[in-house]
Order: sequence, then structure tokens, then C-alpha cells
Amino acid sequence: MDMLMASAADPIENVKLVDTVLRLGVSYHFENDIENQLDSIFSSHQNDLFSGNDLDLSSTSVVFRVFRQHGFKMSCDVFNKYTDTDGKFKEALMDDVKGMLNLYEAAFLRIHGENVLEEALAFTTANLKSLPNKSSPYLAKQIENALDRPLNKCPPRLAARTYVSFYEEEESRNETLLKFEKLDFNRVQILHKQEISQLARFWEENMFSSKLPYARERYVEGYTWINSLFYEPRYTQWRIVLSKLLVVISILDDTFDAYGTPQELQRFIDALTRWEIAALDELQDYTQLICKAVVAVFDEIDEEARKDGRSDCV
Repeated sequence: MDMLMASAADPIENVKLVDTVLRLGVSYHFENDIENQLDSIFSSHQNDLFSGNDLDLSSTSVVFRVFRQHGFKMSCDVFNKYTDTDGKFKEALMDDVKGMLNLYEAAFLRIHGENVLEEALAFTTANLKSLPNKSSPYLAKQIENALDRPLNKCPPRLAARTYVSFYEEEESRNETLLKFEKLDFNRVQILHKQEISQLARFWEENMFSSKLPYARERYVEGYTWINSLFYEPRYTQWRIVLSKLLVVISILDDTFDAYGTPQELQRFIDALTRWEIAALDELQDYTQLICKAVVAVFDEIDEEARKDGRSDCV
């Protein structure tokens, strides 16, 4: 955080550094510091942050996006100076590839009724599609990636892994920050692999493959889904528990879609509704196994929730 504090004299550069930390996927180390920095900048400079006419489109777009991402009420009027009297973005902006890229990403944080951002998305999308063949290989890759996976629609870990390959080619890159990102990414990746190993053990110990041969083995897919929602190390137990829940849901889906008879499934539904272990004796072997897995997963959720003082959420 010393780097963030050191650049505090220039609020625009400070916010751009925050954006870099966010996009590299290491912001979870500095959450309170980042929130305090942004709150301080927004409170002190809200009225004059964009007052200068010399602020370029790229910087304006980055600052707008970062504040919006963190819940600040940043007005989209900051982009009006880049439009003509008809509300269309000026054609001269097409020469500013970096500005177009950042405006494109910022436009995904629009809300209903923000016509300038609707126009920004249409304008940048149409023009960026024609730019890869006219740009340097470095920018062409960024354009193709942004069009395929906009930042606001990309899982954070995938976005970080992609962005670091671009960041290490930037002349203005911070070598310390870059090294920290790579070390942290590898450290967290090891943790994620260990979590997947636990899910594999959960699958094998319950003998789903042998006892439920019709069920698809989807624990890696389910884990990837959960990991895209929250990848930070502190959520390790919740990632495991919720991934197990997705495994059970997938098995239930396959059972109801492709295996169980209506009579067997109705008894299964009745047993789950009663939520009583004694009801398992009324079930077929395969539905007993599933029912036990469902109960076990919810017991585990209950245990984790109680640790967090949130048993009511179960």
C-alpha cells in the first residue's frame, strides 16, 4: 500500500494504480486501504476530478469504472465532453485506441437510462472490431480479448491471468507489483488445486461413480463456477462446501432427468421434504445414497455457517 499512498498527490494516477491492483487480482490484500483511498479521493475531489479539459479519454474511463465498481455514485456526464451536439462520440476518438478500450470497458457499468454509455458501447464495439488489423500486436491482443471477454463479464481469476500477460509488456509497469502478482497467483493456484483434490476425494468416498454410473462427474465444473464468484483464500471452506452442493444438485438433475422412475422419485421427494433419517429406509439404494449426501452437505453448510455466526442462513 505504500505505492498507493505515495501517489496520493495525484488522485487520477492513484485511482489508475488502484485499477492495476484490481485487475492483477491482488486487491484482496488491500481492501480496506483501497476503500479508504477511494473514499478520500471521491470526498475531496468529486467536483474537480474531471474539471480539467486535458484529462484524456482513457484516464476518464478508468476513473469512472473504478468508482462505479466500488459503489460510488459517479455520474456518466463525465463523458459528455467527448460527444458532439448530436450526442454522438467524436470521430477523432477512433485514433485513441487505448481510450476506446477503456471507454468500452466502462460502458458495461451503465445503468438504465444512461444514453451516453449506451452510445459509448455501440460506438466502441463497432470501431474496435475494425482495429485489430490496424493496431500493434500488443494492442490487437487486448482488443480481441476485450471483445470476447469484457472485464465486467469475466471471472476475476481468468481476468487476472489474462491481464498480467498484457501488463508485463507495458513500459510503465511496476516490477515489484508484477512480481508480487505472480507469486500470489501461484500461491492461490496451489490452494485451489488442493480444494479440487478435496472434491475429488468427496466424489470417490461416496462412490458416486460406481453406485450412480448415470451421474456426470462434474465437480471440477462446479468448482470453477464457485471459484469465479469468490477466489480469495479466506473463502476456501465455502468454496468446497458450495462446490459439493453443486455436485449434489447435478446428481439430482441427472437422477430426475434420466434414471429414476416416477414412483421412486416421489418417495425420494417425500423423504427430502420430511428431512428425517428414518425416512431413508423407504428409499431405493441409489436414492438413499443421494439423500445421505444431501443431508451431509447441508450439515457441513450448517457447521461453516455457525463458525461465522450465521447459522440462520442455512
